[in-house]
Amino acid sequence: MKGVYRLFSPQSLLEVIEALKDIDLSKRWVVKIEPDKRSTSQNKLYWMWLNCIGDETGNSADDLHEVFKNNLLKKEINIKGSKMQSAISTTKLNRAQFTRYLERIEQWGLKYNIYLPHPDDDGWKEFEKKYKFR
Repeated sequence: MKGVYRLFSPQSLLEVIEALKDIDLSKRWVVKIEPDKRSTSQNKLYWMWLNCIGDETGNSADDLHEVFKNNLLKKEINIKGSKMQSAISTTKLNRAQFTRYLERIEQWGLKYNIYLPHPDDDGWKEFEKKYKFR
């Protein structure tokens, strides 16, 4: 049963339960359940994109992180009847949410003629070489 299982539907939960039924109980096991967070590869891509945008706009990646987060990840909270907006931390996003966030940044880039490549795109190796370790 060794491996990672993703729970996202009643069917996927049943599949995990079935896998657990076959576990060899003569061995000790650790079962860990945690929320699906953004992946390391998503985070690396994000910061490479921010550095690329920074080169095109003259802004730092840290400043761009704050601006995009504050403009694209808004949530409304009600404080004593007063509606206020706050940004959601990118570290709280799961893979699907972070993918949507990256897509919105990519759309923003296209609007301003800033091409943000993906790992399977032509030219990725050059892009990665330029932005990977900044």
